[in-house]
Amino acid sequence: MTADLTPVQQLQTELGVEFYEWDGWPWPSNFGNPVEEYLAVRNGVGIVENSGLRKWELRGPDALRAADRLVTQDCSDMPVGRVHYTPVCNEDGMALDDITVFHLGSERVMLVSGLLSSEAHFRDSTSGFDVELVPMSDERGGVQIQGPRSRDVLGRVTNADLGELPYFHCRDAAVAGEECILSRTGYSGELGYEIFGPPASVATVWTALLEAGEEDGIRPYGLEAADYLRVESGLIFVTFDYQPGELSPYELGLGWAVKLDKGDFIGKDALRRLADEPPRQAITGLALDGDDVPDPESAVEHEGELAGTVTVAVCSAVLDRVVGLAVLDGELAGSPGARVRVGDIQGEVASLPLYDPDRQRPRG
Repeated sequence: MTADLTPVQQLQTELGVEFYEWDGWPWPSNFGNPVEEYLAVRNGVGIVENSGLRKWELRGPDALRAADRLVTQDCSDMPVGRVHYTPVCNEDGMALDDITVFHLGSERVMLVSGLLSSEAHFRDSTSGFDVELVPMSDERGGVQIQGPRSRDVLGRVTNADLGELPYFHCRDAAVAGEECILSRTGYSGELGYEIFGPPASVATVWTALLEAGEEDGIRPYGLEAADYLRVESGLIFVTFDYQPGELSPYELGLGWAVKLDKGDFIGKDALRRLADEPPRQAITGLALDGDDVPDPESAVEHEGELAGTVTVAVCSAVLDRVVGLAVLDGELAGSPGARVRVGDIQGEVASLPLYDPDRQRPRG
């Protein structure tokens, strides 16, 4: 047991976790069988630590105004308890990150990102406002409980009325007797919740959820299982599917989160121009023939010409075929059914999401 692991990471070592370091943080990679872990989330319930997400609070009278300036979503009149998923762009309209914004209360907004490097942009973008950017990553750990049985399991250990917590909303709640921020969000394409609190509290929550979900077959899972979930559900991962500053929100499939009719925000002028232009390239799905899974960065060809790159691929047990995400030439990305080749593997362009195309399961 390593002394510098968080309390919940120490609990995970007892369950045989393998860690994977990403952006300077040891994330759970797997607990021995990533396929079974991902299927537990799809069919029942799974739990994953996400303390490695970077967290900040904007505190002060201009907290909401500063958040609105920073992101492409409209945060100007977010009610307390609302959560937005949104790109963060530079002045050229290129996405630097995709984050979640939580309106926690009077003069308090939480920003959650995967990248520690985003802090510098957050500070620069919110200068001039009556607000303080307070790092919270060390003080606020987190876990996600995800899957169609997540509400039932979580309901056994919280005082919150989960039926009254809408999708993409949050509230303060006691979970396993610990005061936490409870959010109906997640990264799975399923019904699910995120729970944020002090690291010791998160360890208590972790243990309580595993005990409460034992009869439902709850399983801890890691990033390898999350790859299956995110590919099927068309969820992007910064530095894996795109590098900061390389693609616009429209090319990431996040054009719906760009609100050009709101007040000024960073990148607005460029995004207004880009909205009227065909995308140079775009992230889309691949459905591949056979059982071979191509590596990330494998070249994608169309009619004998280089057309893009695979970012991630998995053998989906739910869809019963190899599927992936890829950055392709814009016209090809918008042509579902077009035939492509990845090395010796044949396949076709597929619309996202590949699973639950109407995205109804998280809203269940």
